[in-house]
Amino acid sequence: MPTTTSITTALGTLTAVAALALGTATATPASAAQTPSVGTSGGTAAATAPTPTTKTNYGGLYGSTATDRTRRGVDQQWLKVRWADLEPREGVYDLTPITRLLASDPNLVVRLHVQGGQFAPQWLKSAAGTAHVTNAKDRVGANVGRYWTPRYRAAYERFVAALGARLDDHPRVASVNMFGASLVYDEPWITGGPAAGAALHRAGLTKDKAVAAQEAGLAATVGAFPHTVVEMPLHSRLSWPVAGGEKGSWAEGRTLANAWDAEYGSRVVFTDYGWGAGDWTAAASSLATAPNLYSWMHKRADLGRPIGFQATLAPGKAAGTVRPTAAVALAASREAARMGASWFEHHSWGYLTVVQARAMDAALSANVG
Repeated sequence: MPTTTSITTALGTLTAVAALALGTATATPASAAQTPSVGTSGGTAAATAPTPTTKTNYGGLYGSTATDRTRRGVDQQWLKVRWADLEPREGVYDLTPITRLLASDPNLVVRLHVQGGQFAPQWLKSAAGTAHVTNAKDRVGANVGRYWTPRYRAAYERFVAALGARLDDHPRVASVNMFGASLVYDEPWITGGPAAGAALHRAGLTKDKAVAAQEAGLAATVGAFPHTVVEMPLHSRLSWPVAGGEKGSWAEGRTLANAWDAEYGSRVVFTDYGWGAGDWTAAASSLATAPNLYSWMHKRADLGRPIGFQATLAPGKAAGTVRPTAAVALAASREAARMGASWFEHHSWGYLTVVQARAMDAALSANVG
């Protein structure tokens, strides 16, 4: 581990002390041992209640690129950036992919999405080990960092503390995702199918380790960003590796989601990255008995706590195989707003007219709080 932590911004590479002096950082990143625990549901009790977020500008339509947002007249962008690019060497932080975009437009609001898993730094993959997995759905394969190991967890907690020290107080960084338990994609409930599950099990991942890593990662991210809402992606079921394959259960996922909801409340926005035609549904009668993910999310929104969607919009959830019609894109964005979503993201809303996009942006923003 390096003895001097450095931070790279648009001004160049700085030591943490120099960065503080110039106003480019707000705290020296904590070591893993120094990172305070916010508590984990089902584990160590929180020492104090989570600090309520003070930023409420995360609602609206989000484009995946500058072109997406500017052509429809909205000021929000979903910024995806690789952890490997932000920490190319252990303890050396290069935040210019984020700060450069923020500096490019004084009105831009960013949902920060850091990609872990396959995009974890190579130095960390070498230290913590990897597993090669291929998603059954889209056949995308990658060497992913073994996020369930103590080495990986310590690196994540140290890095997210540094990231929060630099960005939590930025008024236009509206949210940040939990990326400490990612595989091929940043959806920790998705194992990737039977073959992927078997490979992960051989590499040492179990249900208990997966859940523990998710809880620790969420606690660390909430603790590092006390004024910023934290995004936690869910899925239609919680999946985990077993010998020779995988298992999964919505009921067990619901139990975990309800524990997090009770612990963090509106500090966490739960999202789904597979929103498609026909997924909109009535709210469940209670979170405890919700029969599926979407009825659970709808009920959570009815209770005044944030949810969000990324749209797939292709029939059969086969992303990219069928382009949705303008009518489907409009219906999906309207239904997301009706179900109480605070944000909605996908290139498909480019099918909307400027008037439609701005109306949806206003409806989603109105759901915040």
